[in-house]
Amino acid sequence: MSIRAATLRRWSLTSPLSKFVCTRLTSPLATTQVVVCAPSTATASYFLQNRNFTSVRAANSSWSSRTTGFFTQQRRGRATTPEAKTNEVDKRQIVSTTTNDKCKWLEVTWSDYLGRYPYVWMRDNCRCDECYYPSCHSRSMLMANLDLDVHPKTVEIKDDGHLVEILWSDGHISPYRSDWLKLQRFDKTDYDPIKKLSKFSWGSEFVNKIPTFPFDDVMTKNDALQGWMEGLVVYGLVKITGAPCELGALNKLCQKVAFERKTFYGPVYQVQSIFEPGSSLAYTAKSLGLHTDLPYYDYRPGVQMLHCIRQVESRGGENQFCDGKRAAEQLQREHPELFDILTKVKIDYRIIAQDYIDVHLQKAQNMIELDENGEFKYVAKSDIVRAPYLNVPVEDVAKVYKAMKAFEDAIYDENNFLDFKVQKGEIMAFDNNRVLHGRRGYSVSMEGEGSKSRLLEGAYLDWDEIYSRMRLIDEELRGTARL
Repeated sequence: MSIRAATLRRWSLTSPLSKFVCTRLTSPLATTQVVVCAPSTATASYFLQNRNFTSVRAANSSWSSRTTGFFTQQRRGRATTPEAKTNEVDKRQIVSTTTNDKCKWLEVTWSDYLGRYPYVWMRDNCRCDECYYPSCHSRSMLMANLDLDVHPKTVEIKDDGHLVEILWSDGHISPYRSDWLKLQRFDKTDYDPIKKLSKFSWGSEFVNKIPTFPFDDVMTKNDALQGWMEGLVVYGLVKITGAPCELGALNKLCQKVAFERKTFYGPVYQVQSIFEPGSSLAYTAKSLGLHTDLPYYDYRPGVQMLHCIRQVESRGGENQFCDGKRAAEQLQREHPELFDILTKVKIDYRIIAQDYIDVHLQKAQNMIELDENGEFKYVAKSDIVRAPYLNVPVEDVAKVYKAMKAFEDAIYDENNFLDFKVQKGEIMAFDNNRVLHGRRGYSVSMEGEGSKSRLLEGAYLDWDEIYSRMRLIDEELRGTARL
């Protein structure tokens, strides 16, 4: 097993279960292979380097993260003698090049790889200072100046096989570093760490398996921050514990990733019961059905975060979550014709409100959206802001309602949703395009401390910024090369 495949990612978790068992999983919901952990305070190896998840159980212990020096140990274990180093093959060294004018490509041979590079692609991707700005990783070569029939006049291997230089038919000279050129492949190889993560659906069994991370670790350790973001991608729901019970914690968390996604609610917003709310039923003590936020936006925020600062002490106020992916899969399996309706009929959503700014937003979209391969992409559902108008033929209205009701039954299936009270200092973050969330109603006293019994602060992040931060951290932690 390579260093890359074997390296374990680490951060703190707490579990009250029976004993230390580290289980290598493709999901925390299934078991495949046992890995030994220390019998006392131990490091929770939550993700493997190959992006598979690990479930760790411990007996009444708090796991503290620590550095194991894994890379150093591996390097020491692989130390070689000077004589052995002399015989090692430099896999970055170009062995030979051959022009193939019939196919119009250059064949470049390394000790372990043969690459074929079309002439026009190589000229377009010249790495000289005139054609490329390395400081901003941008091409300055213009398509208007590109000769589609360009071909090499000479090809020369330099720098002991670590550079190939081409004199083109247009008179230009292009240098290509061997290590960069070897990464460029036309075989669908994808180095993007985001693409290597698979999404797993979950149901009610997930309530005690939600990936959980200490606030201080996420704020100070890039491996914990990366794990938190990876959990968002894979499961769509993650928890942070130990956040300060004061306004502003979400602002700091957003800045660790990039910046908040501002909406008509502002950069952040406070969820509490107020008299005559002007923009959302969330600002009441009423029950909120399972929904996704802001379906009336053309470009919805990708991730929503809710930070519990004060929780109601009486009954009620429980948070509810459902994996829309799991519910959609169930609907497709049990009622394919109704599933088909929700993937094709546009449902209108609308809001007219006064908040950070005055708005009148509206958007029609599929309640269940599929990708180009017919797989689940996202869910857009909110009865609160579903518009009174429904732009379908009158004879189809009853069918559409039947489909919406069937999906409602699926998301409230007791096997599909979570129902628990988020505690003070906890931050729930979830994929707003996938995970539906809601709330049980609760009572509010209009006098004394009871009038301030429940306060959550909310904020949004966009997936583009999350993916960007994940790639940057991946380069730092794993040395992933930039193409």
